[in-house]
Amino acid sequence: MATSLQDQLLNSGLAKKESLQNATTTKKNLPTKSRSSQVKSPAKKQSARSKSSANQNNNDTPSLASLYKKRNKFERNKREDEVRKRKEAKQLRRLHYQKLSAIITPNTLNIMDAEIQYNFVIGNNIKYIYVSDEQQKALIAGELAITFLGGKHCLIPASIIAAIREVEPEKLIVLATEADTEKADEK
Repeated sequence: MATSLQDQLLNSGLAKKESLQNATTTKKNLPTKSRSSQVKSPAKKQSARSKSSANQNNNDTPSLASLYKKRNKFERNKREDEVRKRKEAKQLRRLHYQKLSAIITPNTLNIMDAEIQYNFVIGNNIKYIYVSDEQQKALIAGELAITFLGGKHCLIPASIIAAIREVEPEKLIVLATEADTEKADEK
């Protein structure tokens, strides 16, 4: 009952005796490496021919590979733009910080051994800075202001606020107004 595959092919009429003999003799005569390369190369040529003919038939519709390439190029360009924008923003922030530092640092009036705690409000938080008696009076009068530089509270003259606003309009500057002083007087 066990018949070989060759016998089954011959009986069913799918193969001829000559083709089976040629197949067995070529297998025996060829080394395995060269046989595998010979078998693959015609298949590769055939698939390349079929791909080129498919591309020629569908000239009006782009191939899937070209669409993937376009999408990848678009995404790469988008990522590069985002990185470039982040670098530019970082450089701009650094430049603003340097300019603000050049304006604020020489005009800072903080006194290290000041004993009076001056409270001020930022949003919902109460912050404080230690000032002298004269500085407290100047703060209340609106002659001095408070800003931040490098995470530190800086007491500055109100005259340099305009220069700070030119560099960075949204810079947080606390300046006592008449409404603030009236509320403090009521308490």
